[in-house]
Amino acid sequence: SFINNMKEFNNMVVKRNTSEKASEDFTNQSIDMVFIDGNHSYSGVKQDIILWKDKAKKIICGHDYDFKEVKQVVDEIFNKVDICGSIWYVNL
Repeated sequence: SFINNMKEFNNMVVKRNTSEKASEDFTNQSIDMVFIDGNHSYSGVKQDIILWKDKAKKIICGHDYDFKEVKQVVDEIFNKVDICGSIWYVNL
């Protein structure tokens, strides 16, 4: 499970909520890293990135860059992204 896989990261906060509601709990640049892996539709990915990109201080990243709509939105919003497998990431 996700929680089991992340147990070594004692500073991680898991929030079970919609992306929109969860993002309201954070101010801009208050999180070191944001990892997006939610709705894979064009509008879903775009909403997640817009909601979260200003919250991250160091890295914004996500999964499934190999999905057509994920890649399209990520490439539209960010000038350059780095790729590791199906993970995309931007150092801020």
